[in-house]
Amino acid sequence: MGLVELLQRAIVGSTLAVTLAYSAGCGGTKKELPVCEQTAYTEEQFQDAFETAAKRMNKEGYEVRSSLWEDEQRLTLLTKYMVNALECFPVSSIQQALRETSSSCENVSLFPEYKSSASYCGQGAVADHKCRQYGSPGNCLNEICYAHDLCYDKLLQSSADGTLCLWSEQTPSCDADFFAGFTSCLNKDECTFWCRVITAVAAGLTLAELKYDVSPGCLWDGISNGSCCDHPDGGVAMDCFTRYCEETSCAFYDPFDEPSLNTCRWKVEQGAAPITAEGLQLSGASSIVSTKNLGPCQALGLEYRLKLSRSNEEFIVHFPGYISTGVFDDLNPYQFTFSCLGGDALAIAGLDFTQWNTIRAEVQGGQLRLLVNGAQKGTIPCGELIQSTPLRARGTTNFSATFTLDYVTVTCD
Repeated sequence: MGLVELLQRAIVGSTLAVTLAYSAGCGGTKKELPVCEQTAYTEEQFQDAFETAAKRMNKEGYEVRSSLWEDEQRLTLLTKYMVNALECFPVSSIQQALRETSSSCENVSLFPEYKSSASYCGQGAVADHKCRQYGSPGNCLNEICYAHDLCYDKLLQSSADGTLCLWSEQTPSCDADFFAGFTSCLNKDECTFWCRVITAVAAGLTLAELKYDVSPGCLWDGISNGSCCDHPDGGVAMDCFTRYCEETSCAFYDPFDEPSLNTCRWKVEQGAAPITAEGLQLSGASSIVSTKNLGPCQALGLEYRLKLSRSNEEFIVHFPGYISTGVFDDLNPYQFTFSCLGGDALAIAGLDFTQWNTIRAEVQGGQLRLLVNGAQKGTIPCGELIQSTPLRARGTTNFSATFTLDYVTVTCD
């Protein structure tokens, strides 16, 4: 049977078992694999599958401890190896992979309420179940995962060092409610195959942590869970605006190293803002704005590292109505320009922005100073102090060219 026919038959559910061929040299053997979702496995079989998958990952150099829950790549690999150990064919995950890609795989906030379209089981909370590489656990367990995320979020707020050891002696009340919820889903016959896989992972990680003291292998800092930095009541859940920033007087920092744009730090105003291995990418007139207003500041620093896909792309990284930096002069699209309060701008020529460049703008003592790759390029008057304004990054053309940001840092004294 060809691969296309195999997938077609599996997707329409026309067979209770599929035949997969495993090559052995020039010959081949065939083994009948049952459809995972149509096979009754015991809890012991799911736990054995977890142990087998964990041992395989250990041999490949992966640590299987509870921080894996917040690592999409390792969690996906573990569930894949569990399916292999169960020796079945996961129709639902194949269907999910073949569906049209989700229009949004951004992190979503846990607040103000549960969203049935979002996926809460695993790393963070993402906008669509299709964003996961493993199958959906169904709405029943998804709601349990949502409640579990909220419970962890509360524990994180009271943590002395801003971290939490997942599925451990630090989280017994949250975890007990999770497993009780799973049992309820099971008793109501609302627990899918992937519901049981995910719960087996949670149980396996909980047992694994019994062997360890609190250490980096279990720690989570809350950044990836999609919770917003500011809760509705104004209480700060976590300092995600400045976490890991090494600058003195840091007020805002994003290294753009998460799977998607952190929507607690940023709002997409126009277009799309995907994150790749190189960083945040904005094409054409796409734009993002910080969710936090910055200021008042007696001294302000704005630093970012970027490159353009072509030399005449236009962009602005700025505090609206205060300072602007970028290639935004229609008459001189090859020149980097900066200005203060909409006044006269100073243009710097001779910079190759198809390569990475680090830009730093500093306002202090009535002057706006520009540095490129550590070298001062010019100063202009800038007497007013920044009050309270967001940070915005945007393209200024309708072309398909792209500019990429590696990181952005704001300091405020």
